[in-house]
Amino acid sequence: VDWTNNKTIHDRISQDIDDLFYHYEKERGLKLSFDTIDKIIENVKTVALRRF
Repeated sequence: VDWTNNKTIHDRISQDIDDLFYHYEKERGLKLSFDTIDKIIENVKTVALRRF
């Protein structure tokens, strides 16, 4: 599967990371703004694409 050019997979990655932050907020009290979470998600995807 060519995940590097598949928007559906990119959206799924973003959602999974967002869900992880939601879980950490509920379980461990981690509080981050939506803007911060969005920046982290974009940075993670950028690094993944560059290293692929």
